[in-house]
Amino acid sequence: MKYKINEVSRITGIPADNLRYYEKIGVVSPKIDEKNRYRYYEAWDINYIFDYQIYRKLEFSSKQALRFIHEAALPEQLHMLDLRAKYYQGKIDHYRRLQERNEDILRKVRALPRTTDRITIERTPAYRYICYRENYKFFGFEQYMEELHRWFQNIEMTENAVIIPRKVMTERSANNYLWSLLVEENDFEHLSLLETDNVEVIESSLCVSMTVEAGGEGTFHYSLLDPAMEYIQKHRFRLAGDPFGILLIRSHDEAGMHRFFQFYLPIED
Repeated sequence: MKYKINEVSRITGIPADNLRYYEKIGVVSPKIDEKNRYRYYEAWDINYIFDYQIYRKLEFSSKQALRFIHEAALPEQLHMLDLRAKYYQGKIDHYRRLQERNEDILRKVRALPRTTDRITIERTPAYRYICYRENYKFFGFEQYMEELHRWFQNIEMTENAVIIPRKVMTERSANNYLWSLLVEENDFEHLSLLETDNVEVIESSLCVSMTVEAGGEGTFHYSLLDPAMEYIQKHRFRLAGDPFGILLIRSHDEAGMHRFFQFYLPIED
C-alpha cells in the first residue's frame, strides 16, 4: 500500500517538512508519480524512518545513523554499538559527578544561615586553580585566555573561588584578592585540564573554616575574616597560606543580594 506524505506524517507524528528533509539526506527515497509529482511512501520506507529515529534517539549522529541503517555490515554495526556503550558509560560517570556536586551544594546551602560565622577546623583536599581576574580586572592576554576557556568548558564541575594573599591578611594592606576557578585535584585529571604554569596548587592542609556573608557588588572585604584570624591568634596557630573562599550561592530578598562564602585559612602550630 502507498501513502502520501501527509498520511505518513499522520501515522508517524513527524511533520511533513521533516519527512522532506529525511528524503533530502537519504533516509528514504519515496517514489514520485510522474503524472502528479506526488511522493508515495511504502511500509518499507516507513520502517527506515523508524530505524533512523531509533539511532538518532540513541545519540548516533545523522551520518552515523544513515550508515548504520543503509550501509554497515554486521561487524561494523557491532563496533558502532560498542562505541555507543563506552559513550553512555562516560555520560553516566559525568552525571554521577554532577549529582554528587549538586548534593554537595544542596547540603551546604541547607546549612545556611546556621553555619554562617561558625568557626571549625577541618582538613581540606588538594585543589588546582587558575586565576581569571584580580579585584575587578580580568586577565586578558591571548594565550592565557585560550587556557581559561578550557576551564570554562567544564565550569559546572568547578568552584568559583576568591583567594586572598596571606600578606593582605597579615599586613592589613589594600583589599586585593584574586577570583579563580578551582577544582579538587582528584577531578583535575578527569576533566582533562592541562597542567601549565598558569595552574596553581593548594595542598591538602589543616584549615580554620568559616562561612561568611557579603552583600552585593563592592561589599567583599578581607575584614569579614577577622573572627577567623582572631581564632587563629587566640589558639596560637600561624596562618600558613593564602586564605581561599568558595562562593556557595548568591541569593536575593527584599534587603538585596546575599553572597555566602565558605572560607578556609591554612594553619600550622
